[in-house]
Amino acid sequence: MAKVRRIQIDKRLRVGGSTSGPAWLRVLTGRATRLGIVLALGACGVSLYGPEPLPYRLGQRIQSPVLARVDFDVPDPTTTEFERRKAREGAPSHYAFDPAAGHRVVASLRALMQGAAEQVSLDALHAADGALKVVDGAAYERVKAFTSGQTPEVIQAELDALSAALLTAYTARDVAREPRDPRSTADWIIVHGGSTEAQESRVVPLDKVAALEEPEKVRKLSESAAACLSEALRPAATALIQERLTSAPTLRYEADRTLREMGLAVDRIPEARFACKRGEAFVVPAAGVRSSVLTTREKELLEAHREAWAGYLRSEAPGAAAERNEARLQTAGRLTLVALVAIGLVVYLAQHHPRMLESRTKCWAFSLLVLCTLISARLLSVQWPDYRELTLAPALVCASAFAIFFPSRLAIGAMSILCVIVVLVSRESLTLLLTMATASSVMAFQLSAIRARTRILTAGLVTAVAAPLAGISGDLVGGESLAFALQSAGWGAACSLGAAFFVSGVLPFAEGFFRLATPLMLMQWRDSRQPLLQLLAREAPGTYQHSLTVSKLAEEACQAIGADDLLASVGALYHDVGKILKPEYFTENQTAQINLHSTLAPKMSLLIILAHVKDGVELAREYRLPPALIPFIREHHGTTLVRYFHNVAAERQPSIATGRHDRGVPEAEFRYPGPKPRTRETAVLMLCDGVEGAVRSLRDPAPGRIENVVHSILMDRLNDGQFDACEITLADLHKVEQALVKALCSLYHGRVAYPKAGEGGGRREAPPQPKPAAV
Repeated sequence: MAKVRRIQIDKRLRVGGSTSGPAWLRVLTGRATRLGIVLALGACGVSLYGPEPLPYRLGQRIQSPVLARVDFDVPDPTTTEFERRKAREGAPSHYAFDPAAGHRVVASLRALMQGAAEQVSLDALHAADGALKVVDGAAYERVKAFTSGQTPEVIQAELDALSAALLTAYTARDVAREPRDPRSTADWIIVHGGSTEAQESRVVPLDKVAALEEPEKVRKLSESAAACLSEALRPAATALIQERLTSAPTLRYEADRTLREMGLAVDRIPEARFACKRGEAFVVPAAGVRSSVLTTREKELLEAHREAWAGYLRSEAPGAAAERNEARLQTAGRLTLVALVAIGLVVYLAQHHPRMLESRTKCWAFSLLVLCTLISARLLSVQWPDYRELTLAPALVCASAFAIFFPSRLAIGAMSILCVIVVLVSRESLTLLLTMATASSVMAFQLSAIRARTRILTAGLVTAVAAPLAGISGDLVGGESLAFALQSAGWGAACSLGAAFFVSGVLPFAEGFFRLATPLMLMQWRDSRQPLLQLLAREAPGTYQHSLTVSKLAEEACQAIGADDLLASVGALYHDVGKILKPEYFTENQTAQINLHSTLAPKMSLLIILAHVKDGVELAREYRLPPALIPFIREHHGTTLVRYFHNVAAERQPSIATGRHDRGVPEAEFRYPGPKPRTRETAVLMLCDGVEGAVRSLRDPAPGRIENVVHSILMDRLNDGQFDACEITLADLHKVEQALVKALCSLYHGRVAYPKAGEGGGRREAPPQPKPAAV
């Protein structure tokens, strides 16, 4: 209660606080409401895109069985491929029979029998036909004995019988070396041609085929073929047959026909399907195996079940209507939760950063960043569901943009809420939420005070360490395997580095497009080589030196209260650029103590003095200053009174008819048009601008006098209501006062006067030189 009371008291002490209600509540009725509606509708629309996520990812440990909510069947490619491979293996090889070897054997035997009948010597026969060299003398003598006294018809019958027998004499090269894949598992082949019937195909067992590499089997085949002849002819016929079958096979492998038949065998095998009934478990962890993880086949089953369930909900099957209503209620609950969190994000902005909602550019930039983050995260989670860490990339890009474009407190707070929205929209796990929140906070913290573009890459490296640590810890606590956790951590690190490189490359274009005053852009505008600062230094050197001093004072004062010191410092450099057009009418630029206002009427001088604000705004727009710097030009005088010319006008006021001198000149006529400072930074600039000129005009800027001047000017601005429109507190003003006194005392410290040549060696304090006052 004490803490709450202190917060309430602090809110009451806010300078210029409205009594009609809190500022955040008033903001909610305007632009914040529209922003909340846009974010809520956009987040809900993104959440509706894509299918339901699978319960497990590829490689993730299966914690519990998955039961089918609806009957479904799915092609079983493993079984189908197994059956079709068996069919290919079972398809027999096809061969073509070549009868040429048999014809040569019959011709050689005919020549041998004819020579025997004519009593030709064996040597002469060998010389005439080299194939007859395999016939020895004993066999030839037996042929002679057979042919003597035999009629030609008997001899022809013997040859015809041999010719028919040779049609079944099958020799081939090694069947195991057939050029086919896979190898045949059939124990038979199909032989085409060579039969007594033209082009007849027949099945031949493999044991009936003799390979050329098996001489003994070829010999037995030769003897079997010669068995049809008379006993006297068998030795010679066996030798001739063996010689011919060994030199040239009778079977020739037909690759094209074999492949065609293998394809037909595969086509006859139907596609196998896996069928699962409702309530059955189709993804089950392996019994007794702790490291059972989701395989590719199980993932396909999960996807098929998801599609079957979606089709069931769209159908008119019994029970589908009730399930459909249940699914609609779940969707409505998810959308409501997403909308509430999105609205909560806007409420957070209105409560803690209402000034941001007053800028239309910042609101559009903020909403665009949020919606692009949600869309990118959802697309990544749908397209690559097995790599859900990819959703870290858009979240980290958004965190970087928030930290660079907006205050660090807003960036960390808004990203914490946005991470919840991203996880809800992407329908991810709590582990990813913790990883994303950790990585986003680290990235935003690293970029909160960025001054160089290389800091973005450094932040990416730090985040690439923090994100994997958070991811591994979450996965291990959730019971995942170390391999899965390391894989996820690798993707998280890659996304962190990728986001850093992306932001580093895109940031310059985003700065130019939105014209936001990022720290990096402010550092560029702080450079003294900027054309507008060079023009100020050339045309109004006194004002330029005054701006440099005020810039230093504003930086130290903002550091004391935790405001944006860089923004205040750069804004102070340009706050008086309007004096470039008429520099000689301002005290700091006047030389030889010539005051041009002495010849002008007070109101004419007032117009010149007031014009430097309007002229400054026009110059800022002409030189395309960031919009965030223009309020420093417009608000650094607020609605304060131009006291000097008001006093002059009052002195010159003529006496009225009463005879008394009436000096009641209305102050409203001699005030700046405003507006009053609306941020702490512009309020600090107002104080710095006033105290710098006042202290510089002191003849003896002792610390006590400096302190009195600073306090007097601060109270004058406070009592004049100049801080009514900003959120600066009395505690902040006290810190600003102390910081300014300290800075001014160090700036205007006393110096030692050294003696001139010929004088004594003693040293004495030099009296401070008077300085002209600034208007």
